[in-house]
Amino acid sequence: MAKTKKKSLKVALITAILSIVACLGMFAGTTFAWFTDSVTSSNNIIKAGTLDVTMEYKNKLNDATEDWKDASKSAIFSHENWEPGYTEVKYIKVANAGSLAFKYDVKVYANLIPGENEVDLSEVIDVYFIDVEDSTAVTRADLVDANKKGTMDSVFNNSLFAGSLKQGESNVVAIVLRMQTTAGNEYMGLSAGDGFTVQLLATQLVSESDSFDNTYDENAPYDGLPMAKVQHMPEFVGEQANIQWESYSIMDKATPLETAYTFTALHTEAEAEQSKYANWHADFVIYADKYVRDGAILIGGNYGTWGWIGFQNVGFPVDANTEVRLLGSYGSGIYINYTEICKDVGEFTCGAGDYNDALAGTTITVELRLYETKDPADTVNNTTNEETGYYEIIGKYSYTFEKGEEVPLAVVNQFSDTKVDEVEQGVKASGQGYLILNVTGLPTIDPQNVDIKCLYSFSASDNATTVATSPYKDWIADFAVVFNKDVKEGAVGLIGEYADYGWIGFGVPDLTNDSVFAGVKANEAVLVLGTACEMFFNTPNSLTYEGVCTGVEEFNCGVFVNSAMASEIEAGTTVTVELRLYNPADPTDFIVAKTVTYPIN
Repeated sequence: MAKTKKKSLKVALITAILSIVACLGMFAGTTFAWFTDSVTSSNNIIKAGTLDVTMEYKNKLNDATEDWKDASKSAIFSHENWEPGYTEVKYIKVANAGSLAFKYDVKVYANLIPGENEVDLSEVIDVYFIDVEDSTAVTRADLVDANKKGTMDSVFNNSLFAGSLKQGESNVVAIVLRMQTTAGNEYMGLSAGDGFTVQLLATQLVSESDSFDNTYDENAPYDGLPMAKVQHMPEFVGEQANIQWESYSIMDKATPLETAYTFTALHTEAEAEQSKYANWHADFVIYADKYVRDGAILIGGNYGTWGWIGFQNVGFPVDANTEVRLLGSYGSGIYINYTEICKDVGEFTCGAGDYNDALAGTTITVELRLYETKDPADTVNNTTNEETGYYEIIGKYSYTFEKGEEVPLAVVNQFSDTKVDEVEQGVKASGQGYLILNVTGLPTIDPQNVDIKCLYSFSASDNATTVATSPYKDWIADFAVVFNKDVKEGAVGLIGEYADYGWIGFGVPDLTNDSVFAGVKANEAVLVLGTACEMFFNTPNSLTYEGVCTGVEEFNCGVFVNSAMASEIEAGTTVTVELRLYNPADPTDFIVAKTVTYPIN
């Protein structure tokens, strides 16, 4: 009996242990329970409000047949026959088409400000502002001093009117322009600042509230398109301006500007930094309404501490309406952004000149543009300076050249010292393609005594198409060499590259027919081609300007000194080389297409 109880106790113990293990095994795959509950808020909305401002205008306030016109798509004021007493009324409606309240400011910017002491129509145009609250049209009786803003020139670059609008609200005002009856004949044919721009700026208004108050947008800035003041600067125009061009200007003669303007940024540095245009690239762009021949136009600018520097369009003709960027043309490594313009530059004076009376009737346009850059900047891929292709124009002027007639023009490029040495060594070695002519009628010069002073490349600006209509196409082309002092026969020589013949040089012979002095008299022209043709071929020079443009295109030539006679050349002697075109009907009538002057000792 006792044995059976012992066995039963053992079985019970084992069963209990197995049960505990089984329970633990069950817990291993489960979690403990807690009291829980939940609430779900669906369809939450985080959506920006819209700030949407519109500006429309009409001529007759209560004319049901006239619709309001979008001011962004056409000019509000457009009348070309102003006379004393003439009055023009425009009704302007500013409306809030969005969901957010805003404040707005309407400004007027002149496209061009006249220079000091220059007469401009804006001086005698009175501007009136009348708030139309009860839909009553303006009458002449409203044109009183209380409603007068001033003359148009005083309104330019300033606020015309401002206000604020909540959702769904609009405001209608009348802007009245009236020409003073005292305006005299000096204003006939003039314009008001070459036109003007009306700009509406809007930004958030202290109105809506957040969790704290309604002041979170009290410092919201206006962020409209920047505008530059463009002002005519007649003091830099003409010979009387006496501009001191820097020596490293790319020109061979002082050329007066025919037109000059100053571009002035109207934003402060702080305003520019807060603007979305802060890092946009600023650049000047120039284009013309006609084909501009190689080297025909001079662009000059005052670069502060560097002074006045002038550039020709050397090396490239410009087709009509082809845009040329002044900084952008030098590559993406050179740029200046809008903030730098407002901070460091401030204003920039530039102008243009007709380099060789070759631009008669040509209109050029200069624009100050801001080019959009990618944002945010990527320092790894250097997109800080990468442009998107979009731009805005913030200043502009146009000018039509009037003086002179359209004459042929040549471009001259001076050879490097390395090239001069190469040609000189070739002459001295008398190798293939290098020859000094020593023939009857010419002074004998030892090739070893050739000391080349300068080499130039002359090329015509016209091409086969443009020369066909030139009145000078049949004129005879020749190079005239002129010394400022008497030069003895054989002391100097001329050298040129003659296509298949290579470089040929010869000493300047006696051209004076003077029994006392043999050589060339001061300021008397030696016609290179004419002399060579008569001397070598016993025939006159027959190379026409059309032949130059269609056949020769480019001619390389220069001047050398016979070192055996160098001591006989008077100190201070210079040589001037001119590409001339002679009238075949009158050999004494000629024009100069290009001139270069060089010292020879």
